[in-house]
This record gives sequence, structure tokens and C-alpha cells, in this order.
Amino acid sequence: MIYSRQREIILNTLRTNPVHPTADELHEMVKGQDPNISIATVYRNLNQLAAAGKVLKISNPNGADRFDGNIVHHNHAVCSCCGRMFDIMVPLPDVCAAANAQRDISGICARCAQTQRNEYR
Repeated sequence: MIYSRQREIILNTLRTNPVHPTADELHEMVKGQDPNISIATVYRNLNQLAAAGKVLKISNPNGADRFDGNIVHHNHAVCSCCGRMFDIMVPLPDVCAAANAQRDISGICARCAQTQRNEYR
């Protein structure tokens, strides 16, 4: 893979932000470092990085694909309320992994749970 400054910005941003952004979200994040970077450049580099095994591309049947700079084997939790994705670095029991080939589990994140608690008070 040929080095490019923009690809390096994209990769470093993914590796230092555990938010699993979409390409559009990542584009917004990297524009601060390179205001001239286009969304097409972000998409192209994300696909090249994923194909090279440098980042994970996480397919999302309910929306845009997300990307993860952490390529160590791990699972994900997806908030069913806001859609944010979080790393789960502990192994899931075999029954959970077998039930979900995507290695993702869903639930409600702490922020959404707190918001719901505040709404019911």
C-alpha cells in the first residue's frame, strides 16, 4: 500500500477514537486536520485500509457501515437507542457468539439509560 498523508490521518483518527464512525462521521473528524480532504477520499482510503486488514469494516444492516481502528479480535455492543458502538474486549460465552455471527450484541448504553431515567422522574 502506497503511503499517503491523508490515509495516515484517517488511520490515526480511527486508532485514537474508539467511536466506530461511519465514513461521513470520520470525514467530519478528519477535516480539522486536512480541510481539503473530500468524502470520496475518505471512502476510498477506508475501503483500501479495510481490504489491507488495517481497519475493520463493520457492516450495519440498519444503516451505514462503521469502521474500527482496533483490529485485535473483539466483539461489539450496539446501543439500540442511539446506535453508538462500543468494544467488548472480554470473550463472549460460546452460546452468545454462536447466536450472533456478527459478534455484536445490543442493549442500551449508559448515556441513553441515564437520559431515560431522567425522563421518567
